[in-house]
Amino acid sequence: MKKDQLILLIALIVGVISTLANSFHYVEVVKISRLVFLPLIYVYYCLKAQKIHWAPTLVMILFLLTDIYNFIIKDALFELLVLGIVNYILFLSFGLKDIVKFRLTFTNLISFLIIVGFVVFLYFSVLDIALIELNAFKVSISIYGIILALNAIVAAYNLSYRNRLHDLLFFFCVATFVFTDVSYLISEYYYKFPVMIVINYVLQLLSYFFIARYFLLKERHDSRKKTLNHN
Repeated sequence: MKKDQLILLIALIVGVISTLANSFHYVEVVKISRLVFLPLIYVYYCLKAQKIHWAPTLVMILFLLTDIYNFIIKDALFELLVLGIVNYILFLSFGLKDIVKFRLTFTNLISFLIIVGFVVFLYFSVLDIALIELNAFKVSISIYGIILALNAIVAAYNLSYRNRLHDLLFFFCVATFVFTDVSYLISEYYYKFPVMIVINYVLQLLSYFFIARYFLLKERHDSRKKTLNHN
């Protein structure tokens, strides 16, 4: 078994343990596993990429800080919002760099509008619930929601007008961000659905894997593009 495959297997085992611990409220196990899982995914990324790049490194550091505030420090909503805003701005910049001009077709336009309409409606409908309870953070939450919605629009655009795997991975990343944030707001300020809480936790872990795969595929694509341009 290759080193990257071994690390990924260990990460999978840690992820399963972490999910079970969270479901049965073993707080200390959750804390330890969350602090271990993301570094394992980062090591997997580094082994596959065979080089350390600043973008995924910074993104994963920010997500690790998010986990620390969320699972270790607690009661740090403002810090979590700031970390989320910075991370989503970074992701938005990656998505915007991938945008190129395409000839619009009726089918692509309809699919794009459906995806964007659903995501924006879903997020801002639920966001109203949080704003009622967290009026003191109204500006930060609104900025957070707008940037996440912009990510969804860019992800839907790139996926609708291209058929590249790293665009699909970018869409998966943003989709997990939207779903986990929306389900968190519902659980915290509306009603706790046990199944949704489990799905939310699993998707949080999966999002880290999607991020690693997105950067690996994007770097491979950019490298091929540079080689073709050079030739």
